Amino acid sequence: MDKKTVNRTRNKEVKFRLTEKELENLNKKISKSKMSKQKFFEKLIDEKEILVIDDLPKLILELNRIGINLNQLTKKVNSEEKLGVFKKIDLNKDLKTNSDALKSILSTLKDIFNIN
Repeated sequence: MDKKTVNRTRNKEVKFRLTEKELENLNKKISKSKMSKQKFFEKLIDEKEILVIDDLPKLILELNRIGINLNQLTKKVNSEEKLGVFKKIDLNKDLKTNSDALKSILSTLKDIFNIN
């Protein structure tokens, strides 16, 4: 063992063999995780869950759309004094529906990522 290896915290090396397909799958998972190979394996070893959300850009887009709808509805309800009672009730229902959808998505994300 050389001097550099002895002084390192992680001084053990692990090697293993994979098929071409297994290596390809592993590299895809590591790439999706946005982690280095080292960090990816450290998390696996420490029994931390590695979560990869394939459709995250779609989810972000949907959350953005819901946010835009909430802003538009809120502005409409608060800015137009001459709205009839029934129109305000309809807008408030739409506002609540969008708000509930957003809360549901955020709750799911908190569960997925173990956020309090």
